[in-house]
Amino acid sequence: MTEKIFIIPLGREVKKVASWKKSKRGVRTVQRFLLRHVKRDVRMGGYLNTYLMQFGRRSAPKKVKVRVDVPEEKDKSAFAELFDAPLEKKPEIKKETKVEEKKIEAKVEEKIKPEIKKEEKKPEVKKEVKKTVKKVKIVSKKSKSI
Repeated sequence: MTEKIFIIPLGREVKKVASWKKSKRGVRTVQRFLLRHVKRDVRMGGYLNTYLMQFGRRSAPKKVKVRVDVPEEKDKSAFAELFDAPLEKKPEIKKETKVEEKKIEAKVEEKIKPEIKKEEKKPEVKKEVKKTVKKVKIVSKKSKSI
């Protein structure tokens, strides 16, 4: 993985839009700049995004210093972060071999089979619900005539 550092000027692009769209245009300008220079899709980090938005949506910074991690494989996207942002270690994913996968599948099957057998052995119990009818007496009052 190679690392590149860019200083991206935002002043000209931000001047072209209305005052309430300046930070949004700044974010788009960073994405377009990195797409042009890195030649692949770029994901922006959280620190970079908060830096671009920290002054509010009406005032964007004039320039930004960005560190971009570009993977060697062409299908993967690059990752851009603010230059001063702390480095976070990404956990490496261990590749499981086919033998380990087969062992895991065998263990899962062993656990599932006894459960199925237990369920088949249980007899079905039908519960009869007794319906109770309550007798309600309706008492009507005779209306008195005058």
